[in-house]
Amino acid sequence: MRKSKVPGESYADVIRRGLKRGLRLSDVAGSRTITTEQWRRTQKVLKSANLLTRKKLRTLHQ
Repeated sequence: MRKSKVPGESYADVIRRGLKRGLRLSDVAGSRTITTEQWRRTQKVLKSANLLTRKKLRTLHQ
């Protein structure tokens, strides 16, 4: 993961980019490439994005 990070890019950015390419979060978890705090923040961002997407989809289907 560190090898994939470019200057000025956060680990969350690296993970988002990796997810677009087919990387699984399980590939990152426990790999010691990010800290526990970075993992928690990433999970929080993904959860928020998921909730926002669901909300938008419900609005579209009403």
